[in-house]
Amino acid sequence: MISPLYRIVSCATLLFLLPPIILAQHSPEIIITAGYKGRIKTIVEYNYTDVSSTGFNVKTGAKFLRNYDVQGRLVKELVFDANKIQTSRSSYKYNDDGTLAEERNYSPSGKFQFANLYTYDENGKELLMKNYNAEGLLFIKSEFTYDNRGNLIKETTKNAEDITINVAKWKYDSRNNAILEETFDADMILTRKTLFLYDSSNHLTEETILHYGMQVKNTYGYDSLGRVIEECNYNGDGQIDKKVVSFYDENGTIAEEIYYSGDGVKQKLVKYNNVYDNKRNLLSRTMIENGKEIVIERREIAYY
Repeated sequence: MISPLYRIVSCATLLFLLPPIILAQHSPEIIITAGYKGRIKTIVEYNYTDVSSTGFNVKTGAKFLRNYDVQGRLVKELVFDANKIQTSRSSYKYNDDGTLAEERNYSPSGKFQFANLYTYDENGKELLMKNYNAEGLLFIKSEFTYDNRGNLIKETTKNAEDITINVAKWKYDSRNNAILEETFDADMILTRKTLFLYDSSNHLTEETILHYGMQVKNTYGYDSLGRVIEECNYNGDGQIDKKVVSFYDENGTIAEEIYYSGDGVKQKLVKYNNVYDNKRNLLSRTMIENGKEIVIERREIAYY
């Protein structure tokens, strides 16, 4: 559902705070200071790790400098690589109702790279996203269709010649939970299908993904606060590949994870040391594995 083009600035903290998110719960608004407390002016964030087939690989760390207005909306972001060299700059403008109107990206030298412009209906639902390339020409666009309950049911991506590139469709249950997501190529041939199941509290409990003839499944278990405490990954044969059991600190951030193999053997224990400021916003996370401490993220927050 989300365009493959860079649209949304990632907020690393939310990855540890939120349960699985169904893509059809679409909102074009950038995740701004959601998950943070207080009136934030700037956030400087350092991310020190990436994930690959070999697990965590420690890197020097990318740096993100984000500026927010007095309404808590992201207005500018600078991105630096591991060598502290600026790689891009993005700016954001909003409509009077707070919806994102425009995103522009520039090179470190200030050269325009691309822009995304957004159009909405009277209810604030995104109807159209247009992406313009470095020459200022329309490159790609996405059109959105909703049902009478406001649920996104179709996204059509087209090129500048108005030729369809791909299509995504969703279906919902009576509680507005997405229960089916399908993606199609330009010839409307099904390329991916995902089925979703929920519990009585509308928590996602199971997702089954069928992609080019292969099927995988993930299941989720929750505590009384709606936090994911168990995740199981199944392979194409329907057997468990991995299970992760999670425990949280008093602020709702994951503090400990236990990894199990498909046959239930405990593989490793990973603990996290989470440090907060006086507003209980996360400042740093240190991963402790096999007695070794690795800082995986750190941020500096300034308030209005």
